[in-house]
Amino acid sequence: MSLHVQPNLPYEKLPSYTLLVAAAVYKAIKNLTMIEVDIKWVNDIYFKNKKIAGILTEAMTSVETGLVTDVIIGLGINFSIADFPEDLKEKAGSLFMPPAPISRNELISEIWNCFYNTDSDELLYIYKERSIVLGKEVTFQLDGKVKKGLAKEISEFGRLQVELEDKHTIWLNSGEISLTNW
Repeated sequence: MSLHVQPNLPYEKLPSYTLLVAAAVYKAIKNLTMIEVDIKWVNDIYFKNKKIAGILTEAMTSVETGLVTDVIIGLGINFSIADFPEDLKEKAGSLFMPPAPISRNELISEIWNCFYNTDSDELLYIYKERSIVLGKEVTFQLDGKVKKGLAKEISEFGRLQVELEDKHTIWLNSGEISLTNW
């Protein structure tokens, strides 16, 4: 599913749409099913330690005004899949085993309802509370080198604070991180 928003804001004033949508996904699933999912920074939803959803956010900027005029938010959810290809079985999961107790349309409607009708501070709180990386050791690439550190904080703009092994603290804006252990 996808959503097109038109914020017409400078980049530095944009809400962190990826975080807000991830928290809305959590809240919608919880509201409809009482199932609790987890969030892996920055854009993945996990259930039973397997990825069940991913979020992709793309922005368009006006050259004339410098404002972000359009944001497209895409969300893919493994809704009700019984069998995965061999190479994905250990990593990918599904929200439900068939038959699902709710419809896709009910879930989509509730996600967007939560996204639009929940205060952004509450969604950011949910995002941090359901984070599976905060307080854990993470591995990532920086300047072509593999680094390790402790995930300490997630900012309101979606940046991840990591304390490196040498106790130096950095902020990651985006990218793939791996959990050293679950």
